[in-house]
Amino acid sequence: LAAHAQDAKTTRILVQDSPLTEEFSERTITSPFARLEPQPLQITSPYFENLFYKSTSMQVRTSGSPTTSIRGSGQAGRVLFVLDNIPLNFLDGFGGSPLMVPTEILDHINVFEGPSSATYGNSAMGGSVHFIPRLAPKTFVRLGASTANAPNIATLVPLVHSENNQIQASAFVQSDAGNYKYTDDNGDSRKRANNSEKMQRYTVLGRQKKGRLRISEFALFTHQIKRTPGPADGPMVTDQTTDAMLGAMSSHYQVSKSVLWNSRLSYAQMRSSSVDAFSPTSSDSKRYWLNQNWAWEIWPGVLSQTTLEVSHNEFTASYVDGHTYERNAPEFAQSLIIPIVKGLSAEPIVRHLQLYHQTLFQLNVP
Repeated sequence: LAAHAQDAKTTRILVQDSPLTEEFSERTITSPFARLEPQPLQITSPYFENLFYKSTSMQVRTSGSPTTSIRGSGQAGRVLFVLDNIPLNFLDGFGGSPLMVPTEILDHINVFEGPSSATYGNSAMGGSVHFIPRLAPKTFVRLGASTANAPNIATLVPLVHSENNQIQASAFVQSDAGNYKYTDDNGDSRKRANNSEKMQRYTVLGRQKKGRLRISEFALFTHQIKRTPGPADGPMVTDQTTDAMLGAMSSHYQVSKSVLWNSRLSYAQMRSSSVDAFSPTSSDSKRYWLNQNWAWEIWPGVLSQTTLEVSHNEFTASYVDGHTYERNAPEFAQSLIIPIVKGLSAEPIVRHLQLYHQTLFQLNVP
């Protein structure tokens, strides 16, 4: 149960069979997806998984043993999280983190169901989830409250809003006391303790246009302090602090009427430290990512896309000897859209994963 007040229109969940070209990454053209438009009560909920509660293909769990699964893929590391065309998965194998998904500025979600590695790389074996942010034309403040005792406040401020230049900043603060009541195995009423969580998240999003050139920027910082209990009557309590950072810049240049060049550069980091009854632990994940994409019409009606991606990943954790593990993952992809008859086309995609020395092939017939 939650209360919500906001100067905005309520939207409904919508499933769409095929996408519009301008609504997804240039690395794919015709792949079908399910489009989710979260309602305000889903966005203000303190639980990330509520964003997907009407999705028939996704299972998301953030408590206990966290996981993200599409059509039974079963492992979070096999589902790629993408925010504003920026990949969020790290080398640690835990998949994308909800801390790096700013629900306060979310417009809609595109869920690519089924294997998507040929299109989006090795992290998308089970599918990919694309979080699309929105640019607001005016300032808004949103308050959220629920019976779970987790109030939150979000605000978004357009710093610049013109036809060719848009920059906005947002802030989100949430506090979850975690002291909810429950009934134990003996039927006695009890109250959970040492289960609190506090989070702050800040973002800056920009879009600029000048002639044939479009530029976009995105920055995010999240700070979370979380206390996790052990057994109801035990002394085991874990205090964990996590910081998530993201910075990205992309450019799109219309070289000619039939040639488009896209370039993206991003940096993401998540570091965490925890203290429990035994010993302190820490981990640090980093990802540097460069994407170059060229799209052109090689023949009337025949479109070609060439993609080169290079990422450098680092992972350090005290629970795996404290050594820093590094991995470079260059990937190359080529796709075509070939019209067959009116209303029917074929899209062959070939992607080479240098890390695994594998070449993937996928054929879409939309």
